[in-house]
Amino acid sequence: MTQAVPNLPAFPVELAGPISDSVLEAIVNTGYSAQINDDLTHAGATLLFLCAPQMATELLRYRRAMEVIKDMTDLDNVHVLTPGTGS
Repeated sequence: MTQAVPNLPAFPVELAGPISDSVLEAIVNTGYSAQINDDLTHAGATLLFLCAPQMATELLRYRRAMEVIKDMTDLDNVHVLTPGTGS
């Protein structure tokens, strides 16, 4: 016999805030330890899993910002005049 599942309200998933430098260092150490030493604890896997979305979001933002900067500075018709060089 199947039971009816009540229509419970959905709670939004909470997102972590900024990741500190010390946590980033722990992530780097955990990741390299898993890759090099084939050693990944449950706590290390949880750390990597929980921080991955924020790190990927930040990386994408930096990449997109760098593309905008590249597009703005990669102008073939602009010549920089340097004093004292005659050009």
